[in-house]
Amino acid sequence: MAQTNQQKPILRYFFLVVIILSAIGYDFFSLSQLKENVLSLKIGDSKKAVLSKLGEPSIIIPKGKKSFLSVSSEECYAFYGSAFDWDDAFSKDFPYFYPFKFRLFGPYGDDVEIFFNASGHVSSIHSK
Repeated sequence: MAQTNQQKPILRYFFLVVIILSAIGYDFFSLSQLKENVLSLKIGDSKKAVLSKLGEPSIIIPKGKKSFLSVSSEECYAFYGSAFDWDDAFSKDFPYFYPFKFRLFGPYGDDVEIFFNASGHVSSIHSK
């Protein structure tokens, strides 16, 4: 019975590690798929075509709406990108490890931005 009690914390840590590694793997896989699929987009593609190739974006901003500091002058634009920021995940200051991206002030540098015109077609694509 003592072994059962000792095995419970080990199983919890094991499942926690599996969940974290699964999230990281999914993020890397989806980012590589995103980069491949963005190359197939063309100016003039419809919103429906973009959604079928890339899926739902991280953020959609309608014309004239704000994302705190950025304002959309196009009809609509969408951000696609990774959920984790591994370049700046570690810090010598608290909280020491923070790999998450919150797009409060607009897109991150490695995000893909897709701008749509009034007729709902791609007018420009910005990616790095």
